[in-house]
Amino acid sequence: MDAKARSRPCRNILKRLIEKGNVDTIIFGDKVILDEDVENWPHCDYLISFFSTGFPLDKALRYVSLRKPFCVNNLLYQKILFDRRLVLQLLEAIGVPTPYRIECSRDGGPRVSSELAKSIQRRLGVEMNRDVPEPKLEMIDDDTLSIDGKIIRKPYVEKPVSGEDHNIHVYYPRSKGGGGRRLFRKVGNKASEYDPELIGPRTDGSYLYEEFMDVDNAEDVKVYTVGPGYYHAETRKSPVVDGLVRRNTHGKEIRYVTELTKLEADMAAKICMYFEQAVCGFDLLRAGGKSYVIDVNGWSFVKDNDDYYNRAASVLCRMFSAAQRERQPFGQQQLSRNLTPERNAHQDAQLATPSSASSGSSTWQLKAYVAVVRHADRTPKNKFKYSFKSEPFVSLLQGHTEEVILRNEQLQLVLAATQKALSIGCEDRDKLLQLRTALTKKMDLPGTKVQLKPSYNDQEELTKLQLIIKWGGEFTHSARYQSRDLGENVRADLRIMNGECVDNVKVYTSSERRVVASAEIFVRALLDVDTLPEDFMEVRKDLLDDSNAAKDMMDKVKKKLKTLLRTGERAPPQFTWPKDMPEPHSVMCSVIALMKHHREVMHRNWDNYNAQGGIDKIQLRWCCNEDPELFRERWEKLFAEFCDTDKVDPSKVSELYDTMKYDALHNRVFLDAIFSDGDATDGPPSTSKRSSVSSDTAPRPDTASITSTASSVLHAATHPRGRSHHASGDRTDRSMSRPGEVLSTAVNAASLSKLRELYKYAKVLFDFVSPQEYGIEDDEKLDIGLLTSMPLLKQVIADMKKSAEGDKGRSFIYFTKESHIYTLLNVVFGSGVPTKMARNEIPELDYLTQINFELFERTCIPTELSPNGKEYSIKITLSPGCYAPDPLDISLDAKHCISVQPRRALTRHLNPADVVDKFEARFDRVKLPKRFTPRTIDGKLTASHAGSTPSASATAPPTTITP
Repeated sequence: MDAKARSRPCRNILKRLIEKGNVDTIIFGDKVILDEDVENWPHCDYLISFFSTGFPLDKALRYVSLRKPFCVNNLLYQKILFDRRLVLQLLEAIGVPTPYRIECSRDGGPRVSSELAKSIQRRLGVEMNRDVPEPKLEMIDDDTLSIDGKIIRKPYVEKPVSGEDHNIHVYYPRSKGGGGRRLFRKVGNKASEYDPELIGPRTDGSYLYEEFMDVDNAEDVKVYTVGPGYYHAETRKSPVVDGLVRRNTHGKEIRYVTELTKLEADMAAKICMYFEQAVCGFDLLRAGGKSYVIDVNGWSFVKDNDDYYNRAASVLCRMFSAAQRERQPFGQQQLSRNLTPERNAHQDAQLATPSSASSGSSTWQLKAYVAVVRHADRTPKNKFKYSFKSEPFVSLLQGHTEEVILRNEQLQLVLAATQKALSIGCEDRDKLLQLRTALTKKMDLPGTKVQLKPSYNDQEELTKLQLIIKWGGEFTHSARYQSRDLGENVRADLRIMNGECVDNVKVYTSSERRVVASAEIFVRALLDVDTLPEDFMEVRKDLLDDSNAAKDMMDKVKKKLKTLLRTGERAPPQFTWPKDMPEPHSVMCSVIALMKHHREVMHRNWDNYNAQGGIDKIQLRWCCNEDPELFRERWEKLFAEFCDTDKVDPSKVSELYDTMKYDALHNRVFLDAIFSDGDATDGPPSTSKRSSVSSDTAPRPDTASITSTASSVLHAATHPRGRSHHASGDRTDRSMSRPGEVLSTAVNAASLSKLRELYKYAKVLFDFVSPQEYGIEDDEKLDIGLLTSMPLLKQVIADMKKSAEGDKGRSFIYFTKESHIYTLLNVVFGSGVPTKMARNEIPELDYLTQINFELFERTCIPTELSPNGKEYSIKITLSPGCYAPDPLDISLDAKHCISVQPRRALTRHLNPADVVDKFEARFDRVKLPKRFTPRTIDGKLTASHAGSTPSASATAPPTTITP
């Protein structure tokens, strides 16, 4: 499937395969795999294929039977992995140790096809498909379970027999407090949670009950094989220790490379050979000087490890060369398999030599790649809003009747207008003093600007002038790494899909500094060049800058949001809102209470550190031109906006969440220290035992070295397990010594529990408020989306049509801001295009979010529908960008950089004509004004610009919504 074949690990291996040998790659892709008959699938000599969600395994088996390629992994044997009972049965048959277990089979026992049953019987002497009578299950006492006379005592692990079901329970004895822990696929930073009421076993379905093992170092081991002679192994913390997951900047669980003992290496070779999975992963526990395998996962990649990629590609090349020497001309004889004497092999993602890559039917090829991308990481944005009516401020409009933006030296006139208003006393004095202070402090910072938004009544008279001063939002050092990383990833992907799309690139950007910087660094990495021609990137304000075409509608929406946060009503069903969370009003009250608490904590800690002369020593290195005083200024502003007002403006939720994320990434040491609550107490201790719990509930491993930057003033503590770990056996060049796990502060988790609680609630409210600013009801979302992003969508459609008419593959990249991402996505959902995800399933759209339109083409026999002998298909994908569910749980390096998340399919492959028709059918719902971007005043302002109050006679035509 595309999600796997085009993932970073797979791309890295395919790239090296191409470089190492005479091998071309063909990505079958979702369109071929799901929609085409196997007779029309491309021919290939060597097939890399493995099951993943949505993959039609039986269909792939028919392809293997038809074409008989050399298969890296035996597809038929992959069916064993669907049932944990079969996996453990085969492990025992080949002499691989497993934990003690008893089984409760309420389904009559595991079943496999007769072909697979005969093969296993012949090779291993294991009888399959035996009928299992209905089990007799009873609890002899509170801690002892009996099934058909076999007993197991708590603590034990209860696993569903289905290998795809990760809802695993651990039951504790009464002597240890009782209850249990529920394990699940990771949700954010959680992999499990304790439940004191989890006492008795489940009575529906079939389960395994395994001994809960006290493993060495509270770690389990994930092993990856590529053939029987090469393995890679990593350790990780158990999900049952505390249920929390520590992640690196790629969003992957932190793991450490380890070496296997000779006995463990022999286990790896046996599993690889007898399960007939050359590329395979399995889970191993070490306890009491022995090793046990608890699960076999099938095809598994190591993440972000170049040494693994190089060795994996080398082993695969040797496999292919051996197969080529042994085989007769293609299609005449079954290959001699290189892993075991008999091997029925099978398929999904693909490789072909030039001799056989061509076939009677043409495969789908990427013809156009059109991406709309949000800018990379920035500093927090801050703003003050004021409403004025007096002449000193109205004169700043220079006679214009639409929104005006002032920057740089033009801000001096705003300061002069403020001084004049103070002297004549024509506006609220406190507001004027605050504005003057903000201008004095911030006007010299890059990016500071003032927006002037006039409003008129029905008589075309100016009723008020909204003045907004904004600062911050500047490009950060981590944004450079993010932009470059994304450019390199897209380059690698396009090179495999269609290299012409890298050779023919057009890039557009908004006029914002951070957007232009993101685009430039991305494009240099995409094209693999050091510099770009001056005119290579085109600034398109009309497509990509802020649009005020939907201003009136969005103002009405924001008023509705205020009501939703204040009435105490439940969240509307179309909103993203956790099921176990109280109503939004209650959560907002909790946030206000927590902000009051953290204000007190910050003031207390600040005074204490100052008294010791240590406020500047908490965090020795600051980035993005920050320091402790700027940190405090940002938080004091937020405290005032949440704690000193009767009604909190919903827009402040975004500022709070934005600031917490930023400080968690860039100022973690200072954040933890200044908000450490010394009055907090430790919660209940977590168990130190580890169980035979499969790490298939975990994300893929990572071997990046994680460093921390705690300063000496915080007396950073060493991790309880020590500063380094050396696995038994000799280390190889593949191994990595574990770095000292230094905590970022000396405070324990309890002292920051309220900070985590504040982040959790801020995140919930952000997910509730931010996407809804662009419409609450579906019609509002669509109309605001069209008013804001219809020009951009029309250009995307034109790009795809242009590419379809041309001879070469092309790429079009549009860099813009958050507003265009949300509104364009709302148009996609509102257009009626069938999607694979519901709107409220979309995660937060973070920096470098991408909405991708991929146009595919293939040659066909000319028909009435395709007279030029070309067929087309379109697929829309989405990446949430540099998103992490909880940055407080990420271990950072000096880059402070969260990597871009993989793309997910927003739609299946669709007919481009149908998609375009659905988009264009919605265009007539709205009418765009003649001018919909704010007016930027060029040059300096002088006193001569002051004039009388303008009328609305020259305003742009009002926006209208047609029924």
